[in-house]
Amino acid sequence: MSQWAPICLGIMGSPDVANGLQINGMGGGISSLSKICVVGAPTRRRIYLNCGNLFNVVGAFALQEGICSRDSALVETTTRVFNTNAKSQIHTVFPTAVAGVSGKASRIILEFPKPTGALTGKLLPGGNLVDIINVHARPGTRVPVSLVDATNPTVLITLPNLTRILNVPTQPNVDFPKETVLELVEPIRTQIAVKMGLDPSAHAQPKVAVISPPAAQDHDIYIQAYSMGVPHKAVPMTVGLCLGVAANMEGSLVQKTARGLESGASSRGLLTIKHSSGFVKVDAEFEADGSVKSARTVRTRRWLMRGVVYW
Repeated sequence: MSQWAPICLGIMGSPDVANGLQINGMGGGISSLSKICVVGAPTRRRIYLNCGNLFNVVGAFALQEGICSRDSALVETTTRVFNTNAKSQIHTVFPTAVAGVSGKASRIILEFPKPTGALTGKLLPGGNLVDIINVHARPGTRVPVSLVDATNPTVLITLPNLTRILNVPTQPNVDFPKETVLELVEPIRTQIAVKMGLDPSAHAQPKVAVISPPAAQDHDIYIQAYSMGVPHKAVPMTVGLCLGVAANMEGSLVQKTARGLESGASSRGLLTIKHSSGFVKVDAEFEADGSVKSARTVRTRRWLMRGVVYW
């Protein structure tokens, strides 16, 4: 993997110390626009990958490039993608015989079987549905959080608790990129990373997500996620799936915050999450013993281009 570092950095135009925009490369200056998928021939009939929101396109890409094959008698194909980071499988289900419609894209079902303990080995790395932590960045301040590791370890904190620590009024239009907010969120992330047994200097994990009750009837919960130390423009897909799992866990902050789940009812199926750029629907299925069977969402994909990149 160390041999890939200079290649990927060169392709993306990193580091861009001068302005952080990755002008001399393919990157977009933010984590969600600086992703590379390395897809190779499968062993044990799997595709190998380490990615996030791009999982949904890999199966279709592998089929297009002849890396894997399909049964021509079927109109729908399932590919099993192996995530080399978490050593886990992701299933993508997509149509392979569909008429093209202008402005639309193929529907893809993205499923993470047995997503528990992606990096920590535990669904609840803190040991509880809600952990009360002492915020080191604000001595004497305690805050409840839900620490959940399903597809990606995530720190879940409610908006009222965040604004309480910041000593500002609770309101839906909090200035999340504001320096005072970032100076609190990142220390919480590094503090929880140690608690989870993760490397606090690796900015990618754990993710931090601020959740709040819905402000309208078109969603069940609102989220502002942080990725690589800055507010995410939408929501990392693995964080959305983690919310879908947590919504089914009675007593978690997500279950207490989401519409219709406050009274202790189990999830009604798809959980509609609103984020700063729109909506995403997620779902989770549990075994009879309470373990997580899978986490799912629906995505789309379409081809944009193919070519050669130089680094």
